[in-house]
Amino acid sequence: MSNLKWYVGQHGENYPYCFDTREEALAHGKFDFFDTGFHLTHAAQDPIRLSEHFVLDDWIFDVDSNALSELGDPEGDGLLIDVDFEGLEEAVRKAIDDWQTAKNVVILPYMFTTIKSSEFIPPEPANDEE
Repeated sequence: MSNLKWYVGQHGENYPYCFDTREEALAHGKFDFFDTGFHLTHAAQDPIRLSEHFVLDDWIFDVDSNALSELGDPEGDGLLIDVDFEGLEEAVRKAIDDWQTAKNVVILPYMFTTIKSSEFIPPEPANDEE
């Protein structure tokens, strides 16, 4: 589940400031970027699940290639051609998830994983009282 926060940045590409409430984010943006305006985005950077990057077909290819080059007949078929891999991907992904949780491995992406809203807050008009 996404942990939505309020992000403030000047250019809409980099959001160096993060706040729990819109009011905090607006106050900061109006103070820091009073003369240029700023981007206000309600978004989340959910932790990356390492298991989502496990690709069974790639792993099988690597294992088969390595095993064949080390142990197999160079003119024969791959060693794992006739193996049934049903359920392996789910089992490996669960093991990776369990390991990541047990080790408390939290990797936050640079980019937002969820964006609920985004807007540009223009600069406040200059108050030219003399």
